[in-house]
Amino acid sequence: MLKGNRVSLVGIPADQIHRLIALYTQSKLHVIPYGEPADYIIYGSQLRDIDSIQRGTEPIADVMSQEDFLNLLLRTNAALGEFSSRGRRKVS
Repeated sequence: MLKGNRVSLVGIPADQIHRLIALYTQSKLHVIPYGEPADYIIYGSQLRDIDSIQRGTEPIADVMSQEDFLNLLLRTNAALGEFSSRGRRKVS
């Protein structure tokens, strides 16, 4: 499950940025500028050195690749969907 809703992007190819922002916004995540306090820093293929990422101090951001974050987001959304559908009756 996600531990926050503030996401920064770094090293993301320009042709992918708008698509990622739209996807994250649909999932009620806030894309914020890199360098501001974030819960997650998502890096893309254009980042040369992962060690150069500044994770912040409060909170210390989790650093994840685009693929790993997408997998976490899909698992979270699936779990939330399963949770929200419990207790509903099947209408025949």
